[in-house]
Amino acid sequence: MEDQQGQPVPPKPLSATISITRKINLGDYNSTDVFISIGNVTHETTDEDVALLLDGPVADTFELIKQRIVAKTKILKAEGR
Repeated sequence: MEDQQGQPVPPKPLSATISITRKINLGDYNSTDVFISIGNVTHETTDEDVALLLDGPVADTFELIKQRIVAKTKILKAEGR
């Protein structure tokens, strides 16, 4: 592959995406699934890098989403929906 000046363009490094799904129990036999993905995981990404993401921002995001979904579900149930 070449750029506009005809110079060779180096290939982009390969990367992957880690996808995670977690089921949230809403009570009364109801549940929902939450999906989060971490992109641009390359060969240079270490196990420690992934662990920091999963134990930090991803875990925090799951908890925030869970709290909001559970709160919204309680409101909808109280309204009879």
